[in-house]
Amino acid sequence: MSVSRRTVTPDSPHDAHIRIASLQVCAAAIGLLTILLQGSPSAAATEASDESQISLQSQVLPILKRNCLKCHGVSKKEGQLQLHSAIRIWKGGESGLAVVAANPSQSLLWTHVEQNKMPPEKPLNEQEKRILHDWIAEGAEGLPKSDAEAESMRQDEHCAFTRIHPAEPPAARIAYGIALHDFDNSSSTPGGNILIDGDPAGGATVHVNYPGPSSTHAGNIGAESYVAGRSFGVRITHLPEHRFRLEHLVDALPEGRHVDLSEKDLPDGSFGFGFCCNRSFQVDDVVIEVSGSGASDSQNGTVVQAWQAELQRRQAEIKSIAAEIPKLQAAEPGRIAWITDSTAAPPEVFLLDRGEYSQPKDQVEPAPISVLNDAQNPMEISLPAGGFQSSGRRLAWARWVTKPDS
Repeated sequence: MSVSRRTVTPDSPHDAHIRIASLQVCAAAIGLLTILLQGSPSAAATEASDESQISLQSQVLPILKRNCLKCHGVSKKEGQLQLHSAIRIWKGGESGLAVVAANPSQSLLWTHVEQNKMPPEKPLNEQEKRILHDWIAEGAEGLPKSDAEAESMRQDEHCAFTRIHPAEPPAARIAYGIALHDFDNSSSTPGGNILIDGDPAGGATVHVNYPGPSSTHAGNIGAESYVAGRSFGVRITHLPEHRFRLEHLVDALPEGRHVDLSEKDLPDGSFGFGFCCNRSFQVDDVVIEVSGSGASDSQNGTVVQAWQAELQRRQAEIKSIAAEIPKLQAAEPGRIAWITDSTAAPPEVFLLDRGEYSQPKDQVEPAPISVLNDAQNPMEISLPAGGFQSSGRRLAWARWVTKPDS
């Protein structure tokens, strides 16, 4: 996952009436602006994240799935031990806990791997052993820390399938800043370094002169949650007596609470993002706009109001259509129904190793039941005439089973 970063130095707050900084993220599949709260930031953009911590999902589970699930998977669980998911590893087996966080010597999984008892046919190589040992020693990231967390994971897990997770955990917050003049509190410029810390629970926290002991909490803005599928930002309006109002923008419209700042809070500076604490997100674009807000600029105000009204109308239309989708999906087909392929190219189908979707084996070619497919009555598959989006397999099957003497 790549991170696009564009740093812009806007005009001085003495000259700008309204300043809009908008975070926009694009999802190409549906053409909407989104913030993708998963994936990994580029190495250059990560400033304070802990890159050494070993991940259960991206490093440990692949090792276990390659080597251990034949005996300790979904369908077969020797010693009542399953290793295909975090909750099952945490639960352990009939001999005790497989993993004791931060204590490899007390972890049965590690002691058996270290002694080459697991897996019995082909022990793990040294690199795989080191990853497993260090993961446990670091605290076994990804396993539940309490019975309540384990219960939540258990409810998320389907009986025969492993839930799909991103390679890294989603970002807890989306942090961006305005009026930035340093990144380590080393500048003599007072004020500035305004951090807007977007919260998935709703709104954003505003800190002035961040970071350092002189940092102050200016208040909270907005109420909407920072989630994928929206465009977020802030708007600064120049008020009388050199005051400036900081408002939260969602999809280009102000919403929720606001914070008033003083002139000294907004020195000349730039725009930037905050990467720390294992946060990761993808940003497609940054837009900074300046426009007048004088009472004489009635034409500009009319245009903005018309644009906002049209945006709200379209958003309401989208919500109305989206609300109908579950009803259509829930509708049962009538007494007579038909199905067809979505494409002429048949999908690839594989045999599964002990029913594990993560371990496909040989590819299966389309064919009738081999014991019934004799030389006199072969099942011949061909694309149907008329350019239909179909592989022709269903029609070939229907013709084969209804053929005389088949």
